Amino acid sequence: MGDALAFDDALMGDFLRDIIYPDHNSSHNAPSQMGFLPDVLDFGFDTLLDMPPPMFDQELPSTTYTDAELNPLPPSRSGAVTPNVRKVIDIGQQAFKDSFWLWTPASGDNRSAEQTFLTISEDQIVREENDIQIPASFTVSLASRDRLLSMILGTCDPATQRHVLARFPSGKLISSILNWFLARRFDETGWWLHVPSMHVNQEHETFLAGLLSAAAVESHHPDIRKLGFAVQEAARIGVANRFEEDNRSTRDLRILQAFALQLHAGFWSGMRRKMEIAESFAYPLITMLRRSGRFRLSRTNQGDTNAQDEWRNWIREESFKRLAYHVLILDATMSMSMLTQPLLSPAEFQLELPCSPKLWTAASADEWQSLGSTSHDILLPTIRDTMANLGVLVDHQCNVDVQLSLEIVIAGLWSRVWQFRQLRATSSLDGSHSNSLPANSLHQELQHNFQYLKMRSVEWEGSISAPVALKLQLCQMHLYVSLEDIQVFGGKEGATEARRTVPQLQAWAQSREAREALYHAGQALEAATQLETGTLRGFAAVAVYHASLVLWAYGILLDPSTRSREYGPPMILGLDNDDVVHLQRFLVLGQGSPCIRDYCDFASNAAPTIPVTDPARVMNSIAALLSNGSGSDERSALPIVTNLSKLMRSLGNAAIVMKRIHS
Repeated sequence: MGDALAFDDALMGDFLRDIIYPDHNSSHNAPSQMGFLPDVLDFGFDTLLDMPPPMFDQELPSTTYTDAELNPLPPSRSGAVTPNVRKVIDIGQQAFKDSFWLWTPASGDNRSAEQTFLTISEDQIVREENDIQIPASFTVSLASRDRLLSMILGTCDPATQRHVLARFPSGKLISSILNWFLARRFDETGWWLHVPSMHVNQEHETFLAGLLSAAAVESHHPDIRKLGFAVQEAARIGVANRFEEDNRSTRDLRILQAFALQLHAGFWSGMRRKMEIAESFAYPLITMLRRSGRFRLSRTNQGDTNAQDEWRNWIREESFKRLAYHVLILDATMSMSMLTQPLLSPAEFQLELPCSPKLWTAASADEWQSLGSTSHDILLPTIRDTMANLGVLVDHQCNVDVQLSLEIVIAGLWSRVWQFRQLRATSSLDGSHSNSLPANSLHQELQHNFQYLKMRSVEWEGSISAPVALKLQLCQMHLYVSLEDIQVFGGKEGATEARRTVPQLQAWAQSREAREALYHAGQALEAATQLETGTLRGFAAVAVYHASLVLWAYGILLDPSTRSREYGPPMILGLDNDDVVHLQRFLVLGQGSPCIRDYCDFASNAAPTIPVTDPARVMNSIAALLSNGSGSDERSALPIVTNLSKLMRSLGNAAIVMKRIHS
């Protein structure tokens, strides 16, 4: 299949050159082999790489993936094209068909394809979790392990059941995986799963499967990661079976949390099949929460219950609220990554903002009461209140989770950014200005909101965290650039459509909009450097890649002869630091040489040295940032990180080919 690991740099370079310079005679440099042009926004791949040798005495179902033969499509009707473009038109279109945007199922794609990975040889695993002391509440008992195994066996084909039964992970290994996950990934999961009240041996096996899948797919050990992907498939089927067996499960907190856990694991796996299924099944979860009234305010009357019962009831209601907000944030990040319409609008939510972290992480009813359990009687602002007046976050910062509330606000603002991009695209399609006024008005409103967030952030405890800052910069970047146009420019829809975008993108590259987009892309890289080691993956990795695409397109499309005249050596402007002195001259006048730091040595305080006009070095540097920030070596890196790093380097090499031949 045409994935990021099979990128033909020379072919892509030829394609870009012939698109931008159609009069250039490139027949002498036609590629000798037909390769794939990637969809530049495709970070998906087809299957778990490096399949282990067969472990069983009989052949088990497995997915087979072979390179699809390229069947030439009819010639383009666009007229004369250069030889290289004519050869790659069909390849670019075929590559798009093979991307996660248009995944085409093969005969071996089914629910049983990964069941071989449910077995694991524990004596071959060097556990990275052995430095974590496992508390009793997270020590999986033999009975709980067997309940989990029984549920998973119910999703397996009969031919594989006895093998899974014989070599399913032990309770000790499962405990280690869960505890590593909850200890190292608490900031990402603990805000919507109430860990203090969780006892694994009292939880439903479907929830355990969802939790295990989310934990294992984050492991840096390839065998544990494959186990996680296989358990995710079982959890997906197990959740569906649970809903069918008892419709009351659609209102059960733990089953809905299991649903959300496996959706998260599936989408950020980077595997095209899992991503499409996760994207498709996000809406049923949204519907269940919506129909059960979980997007509306619910203030239950606790009556005369004792402190323990009151705490448990409060945990349940707060957990449902946080689950609803988790789904809103997941929907927004999926939309940002795939450039698709968000399924949820913040206008649907009448919920109060999440409570303070101290109250949420209280380990007992007594601690909860000592921290001020009566705060549940305080009327906290809703997301509607906050979107209408961002200042309420400052007023209530002692009673709400400020960083989580900021993530919720940004998810809401993203829906407005998406609306703006659609208005802008519509007005450019019909050639009229009928949508210009509403688009410009919305643009100004969003600019004001983002600027307000930045200015008020100094008043919040902890300012703005790195994950929030990354999303904030990415949203602002989208106000000034169309990644859909860059995708088309990269060959997604063939040479004819790519050529149509060139004049528009070349005009963009000379505009202030491009410089604004460049600045926010650089600031997104700066935010990525502030993430904790090991957390630059999933959405954060995709955000860094999207920022790199803006820098890459600008470096390729910019015509140096049209730059503003400067007297003396050009100013060096660091896009990924706080170079406010030269920023306004660059944004307004286009003066200065925009640069980024060299992340190959991962020196966060290094001076900006790589000019944006050198897209090859830019992409290599950002690929190094991504690899270093993921906190793993090449063998243990998550597949999505490996794919994005290799794709960035290949895009940089393609820019070298294009510029070398043209010069």
